[in-house]
Amino acid sequence: MFNKKKIVGIDIDGTIANTHERWLSIANQMFGINIQKAEINSYYLDKLFKMERETVNEIFKKVWHDPDSIKLEHNDIPRVIGNIRNTFEVYILTATIGEDAEVRRWLRTNKISFDGLIHVDRSYKKLDEAKKHGISIFIDDHPDLAEKAAALDYTTILILQPWNTHMVERAGEKIKIATDWSDVEDLLRIKP
Repeated sequence: MFNKKKIVGIDIDGTIANTHERWLSIANQMFGINIQKAEINSYYLDKLFKMERETVNEIFKKVWHDPDSIKLEHNDIPRVIGNIRNTFEVYILTATIGEDAEVRRWLRTNKISFDGLIHVDRSYKKLDEAKKHGISIFIDDHPDLAEKAAALDYTTILILQPWNTHMVERAGEKIKIATDWSDVEDLLRIKP
């Protein structure tokens, strides 16, 4: 009997790629401010910084135009994703502003292995793509996506970030909290 692997959808910005550090570096210089990543208490940077969404996106475009400047969120991510692929198929499921070529270059440079790349223009569209592609588990940093996914009976492993700490109290069967990528291995029960 054919036994198909479950599929995990992994986000990029704020989940595996530390784009927020570069975004802040650029924004701090542009606007003469000094905000640190730990101070970002909302997923929605436009509302938090009282700027147009287009401005937020333009800064993210600058970040992605230099993919070599983007660090991993955690150095262990390539190894952990490799371990995940031993049990699951891995799709990179992202709404990043980065172009596919920039994203693929970053993934390749950082030795992130994956089975497919799905690039949507809005985070909520990840749910439609999950249904189309059979993705059953999300690894993401977006608190609203985690709640919407849970309501549709998907499991989300939420990578803890300053903008989603309020979700710790909402953790349960469908929303799991990972403080680091070792937790992801534990939650997926794939630790070697």
